Amino acid sequence: MKINPFLFIAILSFSLFSCSNDGLNGDVRISDTAYLFATTNSGEIRRFNINNGKKFIFKTSSSNATGIVYRENGDEVTIVSKSSNQLQTYTNMERFAEQQNVSIQPSLFGSSNLQNPVDLAQKDDFYVVSDNTDADGNPATIDSKFYIYQRNGDTYILRNILNTNLKVGSIIFIDNDLYVASQNTDKIAKFPNFVTSYVNNPWGFPTKTVSIDGVTAISALEFKDGIMFIGDRGTVESDSDGAIQVVRKFLDKFNSVENLGKIAFGDQKRLAGNNTLLGNPVDIEYNPDYNAVFVAESLNGGGRIIAFNNADAIEGNFAPDLKYSVPGVTSIFFYTK
Repeated sequence: MKINPFLFIAILSFSLFSCSNDGLNGDVRISDTAYLFATTNSGEIRRFNINNGKKFIFKTSSSNATGIVYRENGDEVTIVSKSSNQLQTYTNMERFAEQQNVSIQPSLFGSSNLQNPVDLAQKDDFYVVSDNTDADGNPATIDSKFYIYQRNGDTYILRNILNTNLKVGSIIFIDNDLYVASQNTDKIAKFPNFVTSYVNNPWGFPTKTVSIDGVTAISALEFKDGIMFIGDRGTVESDSDGAIQVVRKFLDKFNSVENLGKIAFGDQKRLAGNNTLLGNPVDIEYNPDYNAVFVAESLNGGGRIIAFNNADAIEGNFAPDLKYSVPGVTSIFFYTK
């Protein structure tokens, strides 16, 4: 990482994102490449260049997408197409560097197995999709599925489907373990060594589940530098009662709580209130070098991407340092080098 000599130009460029905010603050470390990718419920991929404020809209073959990861190798973006019920990967994105609104087609994709996909997590060549659909044929029971794909050359092979006894929501790998938000609850479940441990059996269960005190319904998870950022969607009807709770030394706290126990509110920081513009934060990305947290807010203002500085310590009712209207935003991914 290095300081960009055009720092003040970069700051001014944020006026392209929001005429009311100055963007990220003056002590932000700018890297040579800093892209924020987003998916929308219209199937678009949007890319924002954080250094110069340029925005790109890629119209994909999907009419609805959620979940996104970017890999530098191949300059590729992988999304979950909800309209085609499959993984889709779009490669060599930089070839459209001078085209800010272009239609693109996937270079590789998986079979159309998915039913009600929610989120996407990647571990090496494995791609895991949480799918909130009925697993046992009885709608009265609480259960859902994971679809585990393995990248093999120019396609995705469905290695196995894993049924589980919770409604799966946001998912994230921490090392080899998969942490899962139990949808519509305050609970996070841990599936250890997920890729290797859940291969042969049709059903798999978490080894530990912990509640997050103060949360109404977890809508997003993000973990970096030992910090877990937890999105709270609040009540379904409200576009202003969302929140982000920040848990430093998350693994220590998660491990120290007994199964079905709770991480106390006093061990967290909470960002909430009308000034935050948080109503339903559906995805979160944190970058330690920027010390900024980016949020896909799907409800407030019709859908926005917002960002906050000093993310590891922020709490209270503060306005975002960046905001940009993205109607129907469903997921985001931040890439920098």
